[in-house]
Amino acid sequence: METAFFSHLPNHSLPDTAAAYKGSKIHPAVIQAGIMMSSGEIRGANARTMATMLAFQQVIEEYQCPEQTVLWKDLPNHLSPMIAWLEDCRPKGVGGGNAIRWLKGEINRLGEVDMGTDIEQKRHLVGAIDDYLTQKIEFADQIIISHAQEKIKAGDTIVTYARSSIIEKVLLQAWRRMKEVDSSAEFRVIVVDSRPLNEGRSTLYTLTNAGIPCTYTLLPLASSVLPNANLVLVGASALHSDGSLYSRAGTAVISMLAKEYRVPVVACVETYKFGERVSLDSVASNEIGEPEQLLQIPGGKPFQGDFPATLTPLNLMYDLTPANLITTLCTELGFIPPSSVPTVLGKTAPVV
Repeated sequence: METAFFSHLPNHSLPDTAAAYKGSKIHPAVIQAGIMMSSGEIRGANARTMATMLAFQQVIEEYQCPEQTVLWKDLPNHLSPMIAWLEDCRPKGVGGGNAIRWLKGEINRLGEVDMGTDIEQKRHLVGAIDDYLTQKIEFADQIIISHAQEKIKAGDTIVTYARSSIIEKVLLQAWRRMKEVDSSAEFRVIVVDSRPLNEGRSTLYTLTNAGIPCTYTLLPLASSVLPNANLVLVGASALHSDGSLYSRAGTAVISMLAKEYRVPVVACVETYKFGERVSLDSVASNEIGEPEQLLQIPGGKPFQGDFPATLTPLNLMYDLTPANLITTLCTELGFIPPSSVPTVLGKTAPVV
């Protein structure tokens, strides 16, 4: 049950795998990626983008161009139903959309430049996908980690929210670097989390296993820990052209409290997640999770029965953090203000 106000937002639902396998248009690798993304086994913008592109890489390797046609014209038609099926499984987001547009552009470029036989063209595309993932995600993350760790000093208290793979890497690398310089130096991390996903538990497990002193708390208590913080580090699912940050629901609350207590907020985000969209709120574009998850209290009895007619449970997955709440962006280009997003988009337009 949902109100008309949110009826335009996509719901999380398991895909019809039987129909996908029965038809011949969806490659098994794409079906597997879709199932894992829909179930939450693959979570996070980077992980989903990599899973999508690696699945398409396998599709291209096994693709056979029909006679009386050319690869660069037929391959996009071959990929279209798979892209649509993945979108039904889970919205691809800004980063995934940029990656798919880049792939389509790379395929079209085959018609402009003679790449040889079909085998050579497929080999070129497979290698190009590897290069894209390496440069846009892996190398970009290494540079971001190198920049962001400079903001962490001995004795600092760092606040992070939920789970971000790049934030985990930043904290782990900063800890290792600090211990190499001075074995007695340390910083502490406060992991703020929220239901229903409780993704922060994974971050807590990773950091504590590395020996980093951590405190775990929930979002309603964030105002009690932020006054003692020196820095807030957050990840992002996307960054819009007006500088607003699209991330896990609750990020905007953390950023708002941080500004209230004059704690700098640094968002670590790869530039391939930059998008041209301008959003005023998180209602126009979002995802709806399973509402029953909100009613499943850990250790409590599962909810049974129907919802009252006057009650509509709503589980929004993301929120939008205004640019004025973000102190700076840490990207592979260095530290930039949120207002520089249009400039970066203009420079990278031919690439993404």
